[in-house]
Amino acid sequence: MDKYIKMVYVDDADIETIKFEKAVKEFKEIKLLGCFTDAESAIEFCSINKPDLALVDIVLPGNSGIWLAEKLKEIDVPFALISSHPNYAFDAFKIAALHYIPRPITALAIRELIERFKKAKTQKVATKEPSGDQLAGLYPKRIYVNTQKQILILQLEHVIYIEAEGSYTNFHLTDGRVIVSGKNLKKYSDQIELNPDFVKIHRSYIINQSHLQSINKKKLEMTFLFKNKKEIKLATFRRSEWMDKFM
Repeated sequence: MDKYIKMVYVDDADIETIKFEKAVKEFKEIKLLGCFTDAESAIEFCSINKPDLALVDIVLPGNSGIWLAEKLKEIDVPFALISSHPNYAFDAFKIAALHYIPRPITALAIRELIERFKKAKTQKVATKEPSGDQLAGLYPKRIYVNTQKQILILQLEHVIYIEAEGSYTNFHLTDGRVIVSGKNLKKYSDQIELNPDFVKIHRSYIINQSHLQSINKKKLEMTFLFKNKKEIKLATFRRSEWMDKFM
């Protein structure tokens, strides 16, 4: 790994930029390549200079920080998002940001970002991360479900969530159907969770995150709201695990 983490900072608030420049000086492993006030100039610089990491405010003049994040993904530059508005945390999660940092940016938040960057970098090198086309073939896209009368082949993209009900398993689909299997959830979970869109958030639920609409937060409680209006609470004991993996 390189000696320095070459970083760019994007924020249209001068006072926040000054605060960050002062705070980041305490971290010898970070080399700040530049600060930008808009997405367009930032992506132009990053396309040429390829920093190791970009820290981006979500609300920017012109194109937003989300737009910039999508452009950074195209040129393989990792990014983290910052904002004064906690409601944007879900947007950061949806586009696979390395971290979401609510203001004010503290020294602890910068340290967490560094650790997440190093961990992601190490994992990428260790696994020789495949391209998108290669990755598509590494996880299941369908599941064989044994019902009372037949074996159904369900395309996982059409599964919103999977629910354990005693010794039965219910597959809730985008067309409104519920497919009931006589096998318990454990029989399916090991295979389904190989697909990165699927995650177990409760002992009784595996959800397809591509069908999430929002995540409501109330103190330590998090509730996942789906496009079909279903609400499922994240189990308290799984909260830290989920946050570490996706936020």
